[in-house]
Amino acid sequence: MNKYPAWKYAIIIVAVLTALLYTAPNFFGDEPAVQVSGLRASKVDAGLQSRVTDLLKAANIPTSAAVELDGEFLKVRVPDGKSQTAARDLLRRSPPVQEEAWRTPRRNRCSGRQDR
Repeated sequence: MNKYPAWKYAIIIVAVLTALLYTAPNFFGDEPAVQVSGLRASKVDAGLQSRVTDLLKAANIPTSAAVELDGEFLKVRVPDGKSQTAARDLLRRSPPVQEEAWRTPRRNRCSGRQDR
């Protein structure tokens, strides 16, 4: 009844499963988000999380979920692309978020010493 050897059927099954694996992300929609990470040696902590949450509430930018701390990153999920752009622009120019960069020592390019 089988026209082909079993190994050819196995190759077809592996190819189909691989194709399904690669197309799986297309079945799920995009979820707009903004990711905040620490610069160089600075860490993302609960203090930064509360500052980001307060900034977003003050600017009336809606979030679809709570601002979550995920390892070394802070994820801010928003309902649409317009809110994503507004949140990104707000977080880029806000001093409480940029202050994380100010705490890290910078290397002096000429002498290699640490600036404080």
